[in-house]
This record gives sequence, structure tokens and C-alpha cells, in this order.
Amino acid sequence: MKILKICLENFQGIKELTVTLDGKDAKIYGDNGTGKTTIYNAFTWLLFDKASTGIKNFTPKTKDANGQDVHYLTNKVEATLQLADGSIHTFTKALSEIWKRKRGSATDEFSGHTTDYYIDGVPISEREYKERVDEICSPDQAKILTMTSFFPEELPWQDRRKVLLEICGDVTDDDVIASDPELQDLKSFLLIPGTSDSYHPVDDFIKIANSKRAEINKELTTIPARIDEAQKAIPDLRGIKQKDIDGKISKLTAQKADIEKQIANMSEDSAITELRKTLSNLELTLSQEKNKHLTNENARLETAGVVLRQLKNERFALENKQSDITEKISRTEKQITQLTSSREKLVADFKTEQEKEWTGDTECYACGQALPAKQIASAKEKFNKAKSDTLEAIRNEIEASCSKKAIALLEKTLQEAKDEEADIKEQITKLQAKITSEQSNQPTAVAFESTEIYTKMQAEIDEVRNKILTGANNTTEAKKALQGQIDDLQEQLQEQTNLKSKFTVAEAQEKRIAELEQNEKTLSEQYEHIQHGVYLCECFIKAKVAMITEKINEKFNSVKFRLFVQQINGGVKEDCEVLVPTQNGLVPFAVANNAARINAGIEIINALSKHWDLYLPLFIDNRESIVRLKESDTQIISLIVSEPDKELRIEVC
Repeated sequence: MKILKICLENFQGIKELTVTLDGKDAKIYGDNGTGKTTIYNAFTWLLFDKASTGIKNFTPKTKDANGQDVHYLTNKVEATLQLADGSIHTFTKALSEIWKRKRGSATDEFSGHTTDYYIDGVPISEREYKERVDEICSPDQAKILTMTSFFPEELPWQDRRKVLLEICGDVTDDDVIASDPELQDLKSFLLIPGTSDSYHPVDDFIKIANSKRAEINKELTTIPARIDEAQKAIPDLRGIKQKDIDGKISKLTAQKADIEKQIANMSEDSAITELRKTLSNLELTLSQEKNKHLTNENARLETAGVVLRQLKNERFALENKQSDITEKISRTEKQITQLTSSREKLVADFKTEQEKEWTGDTECYACGQALPAKQIASAKEKFNKAKSDTLEAIRNEIEASCSKKAIALLEKTLQEAKDEEADIKEQITKLQAKITSEQSNQPTAVAFESTEIYTKMQAEIDEVRNKILTGANNTTEAKKALQGQIDDLQEQLQEQTNLKSKFTVAEAQEKRIAELEQNEKTLSEQYEHIQHGVYLCECFIKAKVAMITEKINEKFNSVKFRLFVQQINGGVKEDCEVLVPTQNGLVPFAVANNAARINAGIEIINALSKHWDLYLPLFIDNRESIVRLKESDTQIISLIVSEPDKELRIEVC
């Protein structure tokens, strides 16, 4: 793209200016504040709706001496451009204020802005205009190709790096691995477990490896303390033999079993056995008598409670019916309230609408002359027709949703429900009196323990139990003596068993120590294996860094790019720093002098323009500070500070 001509009208203090370039390079001279950068702003505002510096809240309006907007002006820029295909088109953009006078007011009031767009004199929408500009270049491309400092300084380094990789093409992992025999084993580390041909990215593997190394290292640091703890837990077995302990346990167990057999052979005499049978029969008979008594009592009470249950069931049915009617009353009252409220509102609306009178204008708001009678009559007719329609609509809504007839019908339903509710309440009161009377006449249950048969049989049972207890006491004394011997033997057995358990504890702890030592060895081997994988990844990254850097720097003559920063720990960190050649070697773009920065920017723009096949006019601000400007295939417009030139002076090269 080349600028053939650009015209400014009321743009940032320039009342009218036409710059004819015919697609050639140009030098624009002028003192500070004469409008050099304004031409640049006009070009970027015309195509991209932004200032050349990218500042926010940019406005093309002209300011007065107090810094206030000058109103009632149209701020306009028009440029005739020759596009890459050789076609010539004129782009026009005009910003105007909108002023309106409210009815009855003598002054205009500001109500906003409007922007008009034209291409080749044809008015088009904003969307169509932007689509046409986007066909030529995107806003991001425009910033990169029209501002020498945007790509190396203002564009985020991630985006800068992305553009460079787009130009030279990225380096594949396979290419990097193939470049160094030492990296041949790297793929085995990157292979995702459970797959045969899926691999982790190198960065992801390093994150996984670092996580695993931290886990392994944490585990390794705890193992020595756990081994020491297990060693301290081994019991002192000096002077103790497990064979001797097993012999003592066998001997004591046999003695205990012999005494237990003697106790088991002790039996009661036949008289006590017969007494126990008698006791069992008496207790069974007592249980049967109790069940028979409970059955008879339940039958007697069941018969007496039939009438009471019927009365309670009737009361329950009436209470349910009363609840339904109460809910119906509440619902109906709510409906009546809603319909009455709606009717009152609609009647009020009807009255308000009915009282409206026509108050339209009889004079023209612009010139103050009387309006034609026919126009006034037509306005009145429209007003009356709208009023009649509104009244009819309100009347229909009243009849359909809240008529007096509907409200009266609901009130009738409400009264019937209240009468029915009062009748049910009276029935419930009468039933409750019958229930109270019936409850006072209900018989009480007789406890089995208070009957004569229970007293007689319980006395027989107590007598038999006393006889059994007297006969059993003699056998109990003999068993008690033998049980004392068993308790003594059990105490000795427990002592020997405790000694034997120490051998079990010692064996378990020694096994635990062996497992911990083996685990320590395994974890150390895993750590070394992972460490080797991380080392290969670092070698891979360094190799890839070198290959990518070389590919990118081949695309530029003097400007170089630092794509990675070497870390103190040996790793690398992604970066994208532009390095500018100076007499003292390469320096970062940010610290280079102005001339070096501009020439570096031009070199970058040349490479990107060639890659995108997109050439845009390039404005060079502060051109006076550069002795030798780098050549470019783009149209270069130099903005030169010249104190003698109090008005703009343009030289077309």
C-alpha cells in the first residue's frame, strides 16, 4: 500500500491540509507542534480508528485555547491509496456532532456523535468499512509494519516469538533428537506410560520429573530414621532360647488341660438333677399361664374399645373435611381480594383514560407558524381513536377477568363454605363429648403378677430353687480349689508366651529393616534414572535453542534475536529479546540509541513485509536524528523536526 494523497479537515487543530505524495517517499519538516505527527495520526485513525501512538480515548477533534472541544465541526480525513494489486481507492471518514433541540427549548443540546464512512465516494456502514480495511491488513499487522518500535518493544515477547517462528518455521523434536547421538534415549523417557507412540512434551516431562524427584527425595530422607526406629524396636534376647520357652509352654499347657478335665468330670447327684427338671417344668407352666392371661385381657379390652374407636374415626373424617373447607375459604378469599384489586385498578385506569384530552401542538416547533387545520384534525382523530381503543380494551379486560358477576359468584361460594365449616365444627364438638364420655367408661387391664395363680406358682418355683442352691454349694468348693491351680498355671503360661512374642517382634523388625534398605536402594536408582532424563531434556532444550535461534537470525542481516536466557541452575528460560548492532557489539533494543533503534525496526519491518507480502506506508518520527536510514521497499514518510519551519514543509523524494 502507498499513499497517493491525504487530506485533513478540522483534524486535531489542522483546519485544512492536503498532502500529495503520489506513492513516493517524503520528508515532512516542521517545528514542534506544527502537525507532523498529526498527519500520522490522521492516517492511523482513518484506517484503524487509533492514534499512531496507540493512546486510549483518542479524539480527532480540534481544541480551543482552554483545551476544550470546538463544536459544530466535522472532523474529516480522506486518503487516496494504491493497494498491493495496483488498484487505487479513496477512503473517507468523517466524525460529526449530533445536536438536537427539544420541544419547547430555544437552544440545541448535544446528544452524541456520528461517524460516516465512504470508499470511492460510496457511503457504507462501519462494519463494511472495517471488513474492507481488514482485507488489506489486520490492525496488529498495521501496528507492526507502520511503527518501527512496536514489534521490538511494545509487542509482548510471547507474540513476538510467535511471529518469528511463523517466519522461519519451528524445529521439530525429531530434528533436534536426530542432531545429537546423546539424545537418542530421550524418547524412552518421554513415552507416556500405557502407550506405544504417545509422548510427553519436554516441558511437561521436566515438570513431571521434578515432581517425582521431590517425592523420591522426600521419601529417601525419611528412610534412615525409620531404619533406626526399627532397630530400636528389636527386643533384648540375650540369654534366652526359643527352644526352652517352647518346652515350658508345652508342659504347662498339659498340666492345665489335666486339671480342666478333673473339673469337667465333677457332676451333680441325681436329686439335684431331678430338682432342675422340676424347676424347668414349673417355669414353663408359669409362662403358659401368663400368655393365657394376656390373651384373655386383650380380648376383653378390645371388645370394650370398639365404640370408642368408631367415634374417633368419625371425628378424624370430620377434621379432614374441615381442613379442606378451611383451605377452600382461604383460597376463595384470596381470589376475591385479587379480583377486587384488579377491578379497582382497571376502573381507575378507565376513568383516567376517559378524562384525557388532546393536547397536541397547533404550531410548528421549528418555525412557530400555525399548523394546517387538516393536520390538527387528523392528529385529534388519531388521538380519539387511540383513546377509544384503549377504553374498549380496558372494558373488555374488566369483563373477562374481574366482572362484578364473577366476584359475586365467588362471594356466594365463600359464604356456602363458611356455613358448611360452622356445621362441621358443631358436629366435631358433639362427637368429642361422646368420646370423653366413652373414655371414662373404659375398663383397665389386670396385671398377671396380681393374680392368685401367679402367687401360688412363683412360691413353688422359689422353693425348688433354694433346694438346688443348697445341694450345689458342696460341689462348688471342690471346683474352686482346682480353678485356683488353673489360674496359677495360666499366669505362668502368659509369662512364657510374652517371652516367645519377643522373638516374633525381633523377626518382624529385622524383616522391616531389610525392606526399608531395599526400598532405599530402589528409590536411589529411580532418582538417578529420572535425573538422567532431566539432563537429556536440558541437552535437548539447549540444542533446540541453538537451532531455532540460528534459523531465525538467518532471516535478518544485522538484527539478532535472543530467544532463550541461560539460567544459573543450568536450565533455560524462553525469551524474545531484540538485539541491535552498535559499534560496541549487540545491545538490547531498549538501550540502543535512537538511530540504531529506528534502523533495526526498519530491518524487522522489511523482513515481515516480505513474509506477509504486505507493504504499508512507514512513518519515521524524529528522522533528523538519523544520518543513514536503512533502505526499504515500503513508502517511507520521514517526520523531521526543523525549528525554522514554523509551517509544514513537504519534500517528495
